[in-house]
Order: sequence, then C-alpha cells, then structure tokens
Amino acid sequence: MKVMLFRYLDGFVERISAVGNWLACIALILISVGVTVNAFSRFLFAQPLVFVDEYSQYLLVAIFYFGVGYTLRAGKHVSVRMLIDRLEGLSRILLQTAVSLLSMGVIGIMTWYGWQSFLSTYRMGMVSLTPLETPLAIPFLFMSLGMSVFFLESLVVVLRNIGVLFGMPQEERVESEIQI
Repeated sequence: MKVMLFRYLDGFVERISAVGNWLACIALILISVGVTVNAFSRFLFAQPLVFVDEYSQYLLVAIFYFGVGYTLRAGKHVSVRMLIDRLEGLSRILLQTAVSLLSMGVIGIMTWYGWQSFLSTYRMGMVSLTPLETPLAIPFLFMSLGMSVFFLESLVVVLRNIGVLFGMPQEERVESEIQI
C-alpha cells in the first residue's frame, strides 16, 4: 500500500514537472521570437517594441522556476558530493536523507513566502512601473508555482531516501537527490 501510494505521488509529481518543463521551453521560445522580432523592428523601422524587454524578464523568471523541479528530477542540479562519496552504506544513506530533509525544509519556507508574496501583490493590485503596468502577481505566480513543484520533487527525494533506509528495492530509486 505504501509503495503504491509513493508510486502514485511520484508519477503525479513527474507529470507536473514535465508540464513545468514544457512551460519553460515555451517561455524560452517566446523570448527568442520576441527578441528577434524586436531586433528587426529596431533595425528596419527604428522603432523597438516596448513590451519585449519587460516581458522577456518575466519569461526568464518563468523559465527558471518552471524548470527547477524538472531539473531536480533529472539529477542535474549542481551538487557537492565530496563528503557523501566518501561514505558507504547506512551512514551515506543517513547523510543523504538528512541533507534532503534540510533542503526540503528550506525549499518549503521559500515556497511559503513565494505564495505570500503572490497573494500580497495580487490583493494590492501591484503593477510594474513601466507604461504597460503589467500586474506583478503574474511573475510572482510563476515563482510560486515553480517553487511548489520544486517542493514536491524534494518531497519525493526525501521519501525515496527514507524508503531506502527501510529497505525499499533499489529499482524504486532514481538518481536525483538533493546533496551537499
């Protein structure tokens, strides 16, 4: 039952991360198209597109935060493994689990404050100081959603590490771990 619940959670979070990854890719394409069109507009008509710079910045936020959970799942975060690599067996698993729990706690706090920032900017109706007056709740929503996925991915890592401590078969693990 516990393994089935974990598999369900893991599959659910994997699908959410994949959606985040696709959204990050779409944001990257939109930036590329916007900057290219802006360059041609500036060159051909001596008239830049006003919105491209501002929206490119918001899309960069989307790329980072929508991609951070997927990056953890893929095991591509920068990590320092010199201590963990020197340990073996139970001590290694215990350290990985402790670091994963600590990391999940920090990510959880950042997620909480991200949602608080989103709600605050949304309730106050804050807008950018540019002529477009873009609602600032939009980039804060990108950040909050991305951090939520990152938190869920870190939860999966913690549960996977705990599963290893309690004898979960190795094939249930993936290589993504939060490490020091």
